[in-house]
Amino acid sequence: MALRSCLRRWRLGPSRRFFFGLVALFLLCEATWGEATAPRLVVVLPEAICPRGSSVFLGEYASLEGEQELVDRASLARLSLSGGKLTRGQVVAALQDQGLAGIPVRLQMPTSVTLGQEDPLEGRIRRAAHWPWRVAARPDRPVDPATPLPTGLRSGMRSVSLNVATSEEPARFVRVVLRWYQPQVVAKSPLRKGETIRREDVFLRLGIQDTYRLLAHSFQQVEGKVLRIPVKAGVPVAMEVLVRDEVVHAGNQVVLSSAVGSVAVEAKGRALEQGAVGDTIRVRNLDTRQIVSGVVVGPGRVEILQKEDGGV
Repeated sequence: MALRSCLRRWRLGPSRRFFFGLVALFLLCEATWGEATAPRLVVVLPEAICPRGSSVFLGEYASLEGEQELVDRASLARLSLSGGKLTRGQVVAALQDQGLAGIPVRLQMPTSVTLGQEDPLEGRIRRAAHWPWRVAARPDRPVDPATPLPTGLRSGMRSVSLNVATSEEPARFVRVVLRWYQPQVVAKSPLRKGETIRREDVFLRLGIQDTYRLLAHSFQQVEGKVLRIPVKAGVPVAMEVLVRDEVVHAGNQVVLSSAVGSVAVEAKGRALEQGAVGDTIRVRNLDTRQIVSGVVVGPGRVEILQKEDGGV
């Protein structure tokens, strides 16, 4: 009514009344739309990324902010990369596949993100540690990507020191800060000792592995398993807190594995203790007869902990 009387007072013709009426209606709707669609999730992607492969998680390369539940879901949006670029349409489709259709999202990225080759240093560290997801490596100064890696490199290390000694500087090291990205199974609420984990008790998110503990990365690893100790809400479920079947028994012959730089070394060994996946046990190297400690990584397989010479 106020709009109509105003238009009459201005004595505008019918066509001009119609035009100004549309402008006023647009401005009113624009203000209402802004309030109604405040973003619940903000996704920020840079102009270029260097992915580890042709299929990655959004959270490995994007900055995510907003409601924590939505951030957790968006972090695991799967991006299929090809053609040298990532488009806005691909990101939107990946978010929709994660059940985020209809959620107000602010997507801050160029029309397309340029795809490069994986950072050489990050790739070498990831392969040396047999890590299937991204490892972000940040040296405190420029370093040759071909610099030898330290022996005993394993996931969960927060940093490593690279020896970049020269004839002029025989004792020079570069510190490299590491971030190990990994899907993680997390408790929704406190879980008690002896409780059997149900699918609805946990959720999946992309997190940072900053411990040597082997963390569950899929629902299949924990569903139906019994807890040996309590787990607090919001804490990733470690494999060692589950009652599991022993996959290595004392006296079993096992395959020992270790990393020397970027080269994986294997040897035959014999288990001196029993263990489930994630347990640390003692084993004897059948070639050297040495007794070493290692982590059970699967049936009949043990990954040797760091040794001075990097061997097994």
